[in-house]
Amino acid sequence: MTPIENGPTMDLDEQPGRAASGGDAFRTRPLSPGQHGIALQQRAAPGSPIFNVPAALKLTGPLDQAALRRSITDIVARHDVLRTTFPVLDGENVTQAVHPPCPVDLPVHDLRHLPSAERDSAASAILNAAAAVPFDLRSEPGLRCLLLTVADQQQIFFWMTHHIICDGWSKSLFASELSQLYAAHRFGRPSPLPALPATYGDFVTWQRALDPAVLSSHLAYWETQLHGVGDLPELPLTPRIRRPAATGGLGAGIELAIGATTSRALTALARHERATVFMALHAALAAVIRHAGGQSDVIVNTPYGERPPDFESLIGFFVNVLPLRFRFTDTMTFRDLLRQTRSTALDAYDHSQAPYHQVVQRLAQHHAGRIGPLPQISLAFANLPYQDVELDGVRIERFPIDRVDIRYPLELHLWSDDDGTLAGRLLYRTDTIDAQTAHDLACAYHDVLRLVSADPDLPIRDWALPVPDFRPSPVRLPSVDAAPADQSSGSPAMSATEEALYGIWAGLLHTDDIEPSASFLHLGGHSLLVALMVAQVRETFAVELPVPSVYEDPTLKGVAAAIDTRTRQ
Repeated sequence: MTPIENGPTMDLDEQPGRAASGGDAFRTRPLSPGQHGIALQQRAAPGSPIFNVPAALKLTGPLDQAALRRSITDIVARHDVLRTTFPVLDGENVTQAVHPPCPVDLPVHDLRHLPSAERDSAASAILNAAAAVPFDLRSEPGLRCLLLTVADQQQIFFWMTHHIICDGWSKSLFASELSQLYAAHRFGRPSPLPALPATYGDFVTWQRALDPAVLSSHLAYWETQLHGVGDLPELPLTPRIRRPAATGGLGAGIELAIGATTSRALTALARHERATVFMALHAALAAVIRHAGGQSDVIVNTPYGERPPDFESLIGFFVNVLPLRFRFTDTMTFRDLLRQTRSTALDAYDHSQAPYHQVVQRLAQHHAGRIGPLPQISLAFANLPYQDVELDGVRIERFPIDRVDIRYPLELHLWSDDDGTLAGRLLYRTDTIDAQTAHDLACAYHDVLRLVSADPDLPIRDWALPVPDFRPSPVRLPSVDAAPADQSSGSPAMSATEEALYGIWAGLLHTDDIEPSASFLHLGGHSLLVALMVAQVRETFAVELPVPSVYEDPTLKGVAAAIDTRTRQ
């Protein structure tokens, strides 16, 4: 069977090109707004695996490796985004290069030479290491596959995508198509999959054709909705002490299991208030953060994917991030909070076309570079139909990947199991939150769900919850007037520009351990912090610092030199 091709059309923005090696022609097209936001963050941390999305399955039984490989090849041929690279044009603009279909590589590693008792641990080590290897999207498509043989009738299938080409819905589509194609190849039947009605390029074209007035109105909504957020105090969820990343990544996780009684009661409460379970779960997290941080204004981000019908069968990245704002009053009950959450969420859905990175940039511009607690907390709820991989004649079990790389300091991932009960995982940055605090936070969230399910009309202020204390503590920042360089050690004195920039960096990065040769990116800076730095440079020096100049030389001396150059112009 040959790979299935759908004859993708070239939109008006696509241009033909040729691979750098002189090989097969490819097509280029712009990024979607959501992809652009990811590309900005990945560019700020080019060696980071935070956008890797790994998965692994233990397969027991007679696996047909040829059928598996051909099935993956067919999926990549069907979905152009899986054979797309992201080169940088003119040293600045990232574009998508769509390559022709070709056979997919499925490396096989045989571990049967090891003692049987050591094979699972060896497999874990290999897969955790594989999950940590960043994609080079300039020349590599965002899908990798690997097969480990651990016994004669036992293998582990590992696949990993980059988030720029995949979302939660896409993972389900991949599993469903892999299952159907494997069965077809194994028994010599034609593919049961219908031709796709569109390509990801069609989605990009559709988004770029949206009325600019609509985008402007959506951005105006978020400016109003987030007014003042830049002046809110941050929760202490930003790394204060920089230390090398552990071999297991900068994240760790705690499993959550929410009992059937609580799950049913929460669902009934949400239905009674014409809300969704997602809204109730979101409100509960905001209430916990309110108790832990002592704040009456809380921001929790959520990924939101609304696919028009023509694109429901496509693998790709269709998600935007919506920052939901919760305002607490002294007399508020959970029922009150749930009603507020419903109104806030529905308004956010109606204005979801504004890309998150543009919302953040607008907020920074209006608050002198500050975005407050905006990028600190996220909640994702998987209410979409999840499809497990099914391979004919093979028993399939999840194989754990221990490495955790997360994008927010605190992330809560929740889903509904087959029996209707709720479950989840609390992820946290290990350089920010210690294990005991994270455990206490997870327990507090579980307790809140039980409490509000039983008595949603109890005032939130009267909740007796043993929550960890997240109230901000004073952070010592260096005075701009003080010379940060160690004069006694013979280090050269900083220039006036470097000293002022040092103060900006210390405030953004929450550290005073900054050498003139230190890179903003290596100290923990990312694209959002780069945008904030540029805004504060504008306020402090009255110059417009181009973002690309930061990446050309991201050291303190390099950025200061770029500022001096702009000042003299």
